[in-house]
Amino acid sequence: MRLFEQLNRESNKAFTATLDNLPYSWRTTLFILPGIEPNLQVLPRSEFDKIKGKLMVVE
Repeated sequence: MRLFEQLNRESNKAFTATLDNLPYSWRTTLFILPGIEPNLQVLPRSEFDKIKGKLMVVE
């Protein structure tokens, strides 16, 4: 089971969003970090680079 599905099943707090109406050049890679306040969950790539050494991969 994918991590997103497991988190959603356990806490019903995992969400996804798509911005398909935006041109591809406007899109950026975002990372969803569960367990953090909702307004802090989605980070731009530049912010992720600052904390990536403190994270571990979970599949």
